[in-house]
Amino acid sequence: MLAVRRFRRLFRGVRLASAAGLVLGLLLVAAPGAFALRLAGEVAQDVRDAWLVHTEGREVRLASPGALQLPLTVASRFTVQAAGGGLERIVLAAMQVPGGDDALALVWAPSPSNWFGTVWSLQLQSPGGIMQGGVPVSLVELATVNPAAGHTYEALVSVDEEGRGLALAVVDRTEGKSLWRGTVELAGLPGELVPAMGVRGSFEEQAQVAAYTGAHAEAEAGAATWPEGALVAFDRIALAPAWLPVSAQLSVGTPTRSGQIVEVQRFGTDDTIAIGLRGVEPDAFAGAWRLTFTDAQGQNRMLDAAALLAGGTWELSTGDLPIGSAQVRLEYAGDGGRALLVAERELAIGSVRFQFTEFVADKARGELQGRVQVTSSDFQGPVAVRVAGLLERLAWDAERREYVPETRERVVLFEDVVALQPEGVTLSYSTPMPDEPGTWRLRLEPSTEVGAGIDSFGPQERWFSTHPPARIEPGEPFTVAILPDTQLYTYTYPYVFTRQTAWLAEVAAERNIGMVLHLGDVTEQNNRWEWERADQSLGLLDGVIPYAVTVGNHDIIDGSYSVYDRRATLLNEFFPPERFTRLAGTFEPGRVENSYHLVTLGDRDFLFLMLEYAPRDEVLAWAGEVLQAHPDHTAIVVTHTYLAGTGTARVSPYSSSDYPQKSPLAKVPGESVNDGEDIWAKLIRWHPNVLMVWSGHIPTTAIRYRMSAGAAFNPVYELLADFQGEGLGGSGWLVLLEFAPDGTKVTARTYSPYLGTYNTTVDQYGFTNHIIIETGTGRVQRLSD
Repeated sequence: MLAVRRFRRLFRGVRLASAAGLVLGLLLVAAPGAFALRLAGEVAQDVRDAWLVHTEGREVRLASPGALQLPLTVASRFTVQAAGGGLERIVLAAMQVPGGDDALALVWAPSPSNWFGTVWSLQLQSPGGIMQGGVPVSLVELATVNPAAGHTYEALVSVDEEGRGLALAVVDRTEGKSLWRGTVELAGLPGELVPAMGVRGSFEEQAQVAAYTGAHAEAEAGAATWPEGALVAFDRIALAPAWLPVSAQLSVGTPTRSGQIVEVQRFGTDDTIAIGLRGVEPDAFAGAWRLTFTDAQGQNRMLDAAALLAGGTWELSTGDLPIGSAQVRLEYAGDGGRALLVAERELAIGSVRFQFTEFVADKARGELQGRVQVTSSDFQGPVAVRVAGLLERLAWDAERREYVPETRERVVLFEDVVALQPEGVTLSYSTPMPDEPGTWRLRLEPSTEVGAGIDSFGPQERWFSTHPPARIEPGEPFTVAILPDTQLYTYTYPYVFTRQTAWLAEVAAERNIGMVLHLGDVTEQNNRWEWERADQSLGLLDGVIPYAVTVGNHDIIDGSYSVYDRRATLLNEFFPPERFTRLAGTFEPGRVENSYHLVTLGDRDFLFLMLEYAPRDEVLAWAGEVLQAHPDHTAIVVTHTYLAGTGTARVSPYSSSDYPQKSPLAKVPGESVNDGEDIWAKLIRWHPNVLMVWSGHIPTTAIRYRMSAGAAFNPVYELLADFQGEGLGGSGWLVLLEFAPDGTKVTARTYSPYLGTYNTTVDQYGFTNHIIIETGTGRVQRLSD
C-alpha cells in the first residue's frame, strides 16, 4: 500500500475563497472524534432534493444538475443498511468532468491488494494523479476497513482553487471514531467539476442497492428514481464553495506521559483536561482559528489555537472549575470573520450516581412504580433531578427472533429539586400503566440540571406485561406450564428466557394457563446480574399468571463451583414472599425455596409444593405436614433433582453419577441431604394426593418419566425435563401440561416460543416430547408428532 504523506505544508499561499453568507458546521458531540454535519445560512444547505438520480450500468449516482467551480467542499452522510450481498462499492464523494468520467473519487470498495474481495478499503482515485514522492499515481489506499451494517458514516472532501490541494475526513458516526483524515497533494484537477456520490452493485439482488431512497420526485427528463430496499442510503448532502480544513481534529481528554491525549468526555474533580488540535499544518490554510473553553458558570477562556496547531497541548485542572457541563468550541473563520467550520465538545465535570432498585407494575392501581437512590461525592445541596422514561410497546418478530418496538412514548417519571446528602437520597417515581394489552419496555433515563456526568446502576430497562389473565371456568380445560433449568439463559441468552415468559403471558387467557412452575437452577452462578435478568423475565408473569420458584444447586453457589451454601442464594432478595400471589406458606419465614401454593383451576384445588435442591430431613418433615393438611388438593411436587437421566429410576448412588451425597453441600457439618430415592421413601409414597413430581438438573432431549404406586396404590407420575444441552442454552423449550376438565387425562407437550414450534424429538430411550397421561389407569401414551 502506498503511504500518504499527511499534513504536509503543501498549501502555503493558497487563498481562502470568500463565503459570505455561508456556514458549513461540524459539530462534535456524539463521541470523541465523531464529526456531525451542521448547516446554517442560505447558501450551505442540504442540496440532495435538487440533485438528479442517474444510472450508469451497475452504478446508481446522485449528482449535481450542473458543474461548479473550484474551490469546493462536498459533504455526505450515509447509512449502510446491509453489507455484502450485491454491494460492490460506495462512492462517498466524487467530482466528475462535465459529461465525462470522475476526475476525483473517494471510494469504499474491495481492496485491490486482497485477492478474495472480502477485505474493503477506503480508496482515493484520480486519473490525473495523486502525488506520491513527486510521482503521480492513480489510486491510493487510505485505510483498510470494512463497512458495518447499521452504521452511519460521514465523508468530507475539500479541493482548493488550483485543484491541487485536497483535505479529507471519513468518520464512523455510530462508533464515534475517525476512519481517516488528512491532506493530500494532487497533480491537478479541472476548474469546473460536477460533484456526485453513489453506489455500485447488482440490482438483481433481493435487497437492491440504492444511494438515496427519497430522490426528488420531479427530476428532469432522463433522471431515474432509486430502487427500494436500499443497501446504502445517503440522507444528507451539502456543498460549500470554499477550501476548508476538514481534516482538522479537535482532541479533548486526559494527557499521557508521552504527550498524547486519551479522549474522554467525563472528568472527575481532580483530573486534568487536555486539549489539542491536530491534522493541519499551521500555515496550510489562510483562515483564522478560534478556540474557546466555557465552564459550567458560563465563563469563557480564549485559548491559543495557533500554539495547538504547532503541536502544543493546553491543560486545565478540573479542581479549578465548577462542577457541571463545560464546552470546548473550535471555529475556523474565513473572510470577514464568519465561522465556516465549527467543532464542539461537551464535557461533564463531576458525577451523580443513580442506583435503580425496586420496580413494580401494579395492576391494581394501574401504575408503574419504582425507586432510585441518588448520591454524589462531588456535589451536595439542592439540585434539579429528572428521571424520564421511554415507554415502548413491543411486538415479536418471528423471522428475526427478537422484540421490536411498535409504539413509543416518552414519559416523565420524576422531576423535582432534591437536596443531595453524602449518604444519598431515595426517590420514588411512578407513571400510569398503559391500558392496551401487550408486552412493554420502559427505558429509564436519569439527568440533572448541573450537567455533571451520570453514573447509572441497576436495571435501567424494565419489562412488564399488560396481558389479561386466564378466567378458567368450571368444566374448561386448563394448563400448567413448566420452566426447566434457565441457568444458561440468565447467564448468556437472556432474550430466550424473556421470550418464554412474555409468550406465556400473551397466551395465558387463550390457553387457560393458570400456573407456572420453575424447576430450579434459575441461574448459573448465583450472580446478582443473573438474578436481575431472571427478575425481568419472570416479572412479565406478574399480574397475569401465578408462578412458583425453587432453587437448584447452581442457585446456592457462594461465588465458586466448589462451595454450596443454602443461605447464599439471592432468590429471596429478588423474589420475596410478597412476590407470589398464591403463596400459602413457607418452611422458614421470609424464604421461598421451600414453599407451597394453593390454586383453584376450574373446579379443582391444587397444591404446588416447591422443595429446595436435595432437601433436608426437616424440610421433608414439614412438607409431609403440608400434604397431610390438604388431603383434598391435588398435589404437584417440584424439586430440582429427583428422577435419574434414564427415566427408569430415581436419583441415588446406584442409579446416577450425579447424586446429592457427593456434592459439596453434603460436606457441610450438620447438613442433611436427600436424593430422589430418599424423597420418595420419606415423603412422596405416603401421601395419596400427590399426582406428579417434576425435576430438572439432568439434561434431556425429551420428557422422561416413570409411574410408581404409592402406599395407597395411587399412581404417581415422576417426570424429568431439562433442555439446557441444546443450542442457546435450551432453545426456549418449555412443557405445557393441559388438564382435561374431568381430571382423567393430562397432555404434556414441549414447545418453544422462541423457535415457534413444538419439539418432535424422540430420544435414545424412546421418550418423546408429547405424552398423554391417563390419570385413572396409570397408562402413559407416547406420541412423536
